[in-house]
Amino acid sequence: VRLINKKPRQGRKENRCLNMQTTPKSWDRIFRADGRIFTEEHESIHKFIALLPAPPARVLDLGCGTGRHMVAIAAHGYQLTGMDRARHGMTLARDWMTKENLDTQLCEQDFHYPLPFATASFHGLISTQVIHHALLVDIQNTVDEIYRVLKPGGAIEILVPSTDGRGAFQDPTHVSFWNANTFAYFSPVGTDTRYPSVRCAFDVTLCNTPGNHLKIIHVWALCRALKPHMGDAAVSD
Repeated sequence: VRLINKKPRQGRKENRCLNMQTTPKSWDRIFRADGRIFTEEHESIHKFIALLPAPPARVLDLGCGTGRHMVAIAAHGYQLTGMDRARHGMTLARDWMTKENLDTQLCEQDFHYPLPFATASFHGLISTQVIHHALLVDIQNTVDEIYRVLKPGGAIEILVPSTDGRGAFQDPTHVSFWNANTFAYFSPVGTDTRYPSVRCAFDVTLCNTPGNHLKIIHVWALCRALKPHMGDAAVSD
């Protein structure tokens, strides 16, 4: 497992997130107290993997936590990079990758800031239970950054609590609220309602999970980045 320390990209905010003193530590406290509280991959992971080109394509796990999806995807031969701001979560992820003998990279950084990766450097990106912890005004920039680091046709899976259930509103750390309609703002289908400042475009397929006993429903999106062919940066390369 390689720990990478990328040079911060210039962007909308000064990048301070490599210094954990500047970011909330709630998840770090949870991981220290409870360890790997999430160990099973999401049920849709096989559908995301089906969108990827053959290994060893490069995949970014944005908000990787302790690495449950990194393990699941890397086991298929893909090159995984995990990014998270919770330092102890990253430590647990590193230990897990080492135990499974998986060759992966880990980057400690906050997704609110410009992603420290080159343009068109990933064939796929997964982010589960993460981006709703940021305000929608910041999400616009985050989604643009996701679009930037993906190759043309790059695959994406995003999972968030849906406002169709109780989960979106019950947790005070959730500060943006999503449902199936939200993704139209980042899709050509929703051109009339897209934010004028959003520079990205995705082909989006949506699905709601059945509500559980707590009446929590999730919406997950499988997407492809619609961007011009960039020579050797295409998703199939």
